[in-house]
Amino acid sequence: TLPPSAEAGMNSRFNRKIDLEVLEADLMEDEEGDDNAAFDMKRGEDGKLHPTGDPKTPKPEMMFVQLKEEFDTKDKVERVAEKWTSLLYTNGLKVRPYPIEDNRLLFVVDTGMYDTEEFKQFALSMEETEVFEYKQQKYYPGDQNKGAGAYDMKK
Repeated sequence: TLPPSAEAGMNSRFNRKIDLEVLEADLMEDEEGDDNAAFDMKRGEDGKLHPTGDPKTPKPEMMFVQLKEEFDTKDKVERVAEKWTSLLYTNGLKVRPYPIEDNRLLFVVDTGMYDTEEFKQFALSMEETEVFEYKQQKYYPGDQNKGAGAYDMKK
């Protein structure tokens, strides 16, 4: 005969055989959509989930900033772009600046709609900004429609 502790181990819930197919079917039945998934998923003929359609990752967004008249050379515009990029990066926002004309910058935000509002508020709070443009709509520093939570870089 076995000692009592060995008999208890044989009857333990950790010692039973698990039917993996039943377990997987049960898990898949309860599966809910994942808002953070990179793709929509659909069950194929093989019973497994497969990605469908376009990726759900954010698309890059482009925004333009018209600088004030005193930023009239490529060198001055590049210095502003470098300064802003550093400030934004320190705050966790990655942007790519492109000087496109004297006193005009194109900014690309790879995280799309998630960070465009934050960048807009930052740009409108900067003393160098004359006009901010996004999706063919122009915003001016001091506008009431620039939204709450604007940056105050003077602190």
